[in-house]
Amino acid sequence: MKYNMHTARKGMKACFQIAEYCLSYANIAFLSEKNISFIQVSQAQKLKELRQQSFWRSILSSKTYVLTP
Repeated sequence: MKYNMHTARKGMKACFQIAEYCLSYANIAFLSEKNISFIQVSQAQKLKELRQQSFWRSILSSKTYVLTP
């Protein structure tokens, strides 16, 4: 009986190790997906800022200014 309990404990330990590995792998996959979406958002924000800078640069570099109240 002692041998069977020892074997069962080893089996349970192996199952928990596999489950822990799977959870850590899923966590890494989730974090990398989240990081990719963050990178895409930050790139979109940078592109928007560059467009705004380009717009104002073209306005301020033009020869004619029209000021309205």
